[in-house]
Amino acid sequence: MPSVSPQDVARILGAMGQLMEQLYSSDLALQDAVSDMTQKTTGAVSDFGHLQHIDLVTQTHADLARFLPQLADCLVGHPVEHEKLAGALTLHSLQNVLLGLASSNVVNTEEDVEAGELSLF
Repeated sequence: MPSVSPQDVARILGAMGQLMEQLYSSDLALQDAVSDMTQKTTGAVSDFGHLQHIDLVTQTHADLARFLPQLADCLVGHPVEHEKLAGALTLHSLQNVLLGLASSNVVNTEEDVEAGELSLF
């Protein structure tokens, strides 16, 4: 059985990037739906943690959709500068985990989510 080549890995990473782009689009639709539901409620939303998690998932999918195709290019003879690769990731937690910029190998948990802007769309 033949071994997996760099071209195979590049193709898979490219496909994963496309999948992340599709998930990102679905995430935006989910955020819109949640926003519509929260606007219709008369009471205050008691726990914004779940809403922030949806935003984190959305941002993660967007970052991976940009990052994976650039990573794939590295495997097939199209060099990408480390700074440009890191620049595809706006979430510092992903930069830390994927590019080894921190000692932790775990993406932030709900308790340790980066500060960001939460919009009730």
